[in-house]
Amino acid sequence: MAQQNPGERRRYVRLEQQHMLRHEKYVFGMTGSGELLEEGRIKNYSLGGALFEAKVKYNVGDILKLAISIRGWERYKNEFYKDDKTSRREPVIVLARVVRVQTVISESVHDIAVEFIGLDEGDRWTLLKHIKAQLEKKSEARNKKTGISGSEYQQEGYQGTEHQII
Repeated sequence: MAQQNPGERRRYVRLEQQHMLRHEKYVFGMTGSGELLEEGRIKNYSLGGALFEAKVKYNVGDILKLAISIRGWERYKNEFYKDDKTSRREPVIVLARVVRVQTVISESVHDIAVEFIGLDEGDRWTLLKHIKAQLEKKSEARNKKTGISGSEYQQEGYQGTEHQII
């Protein structure tokens, strides 16, 4: 397995991709309007959490409901009948705990780091497959750019998608 930085606390490899999301503070027992009010932008994500930019400042420990729009993730769903779902964009719905808040632009924009604490098991596996496919694409592009084959890359110490994903 690839060497990890001793100071690194993450359990999962992150994808540096930007996606739109909607978010709100989640209050147990309260039913919302079904409409997530705040919009933000995902900066990176993994199977275990995400970093997003928001105009709302949350507190560490807050529980949030997120609807993350990741283009094409639905194509990895295991379903008997898909009814052209790949053309409709369904967001990944997840409950997350705020673990870090950093103000980026003088009290108007904040980086919010969250840990996923509630994710449908089917969506979890779909997201896993999506992340794995994205990592493989990234690895192939890097190999093509450097002219090194996958086996040569692994012999030089890079283990590609063998990072801990699950």
